[in-house]
Amino acid sequence: MEDAVSGPSAATVYQSPRPAWIKVGTLLRLGIGPHPEGDRRGGMDVPAEAPGLVLESIPRTDVGGLLLVRYRLVTGDRQFDREMIHYIPDDLARRRGPSRRDRAERQPVRRTHG
Repeated sequence: MEDAVSGPSAATVYQSPRPAWIKVGTLLRLGIGPHPEGDRRGGMDVPAEAPGLVLESIPRTDVGGLLLVRYRLVTGDRQFDREMIHYIPDDLARRRGPSRRDRAERQPVRRTHG
């Protein structure tokens, strides 16, 4: 068994966590059948995607990979939140690039006249 501090040899630990969109709505989807009305204010808000960070990646022994991710779940009234850190299948996260504003600021200034 591997040392808990160093982790498995196949794991890639990111010194600078990678920004990602976590597909929380898929990860925490409702089961089948009718559902009673939830607590809209004090209950946890489960968006389709939430911003998060990928801390580590590791291949599975069967197929695909797992990502160790960190993201926040917030209550509907935005008064409370909980930080979540756990493994998810790698297809439930996608890379989060710079915002449109950041990209626009990096674009060279183009002059149309003179």
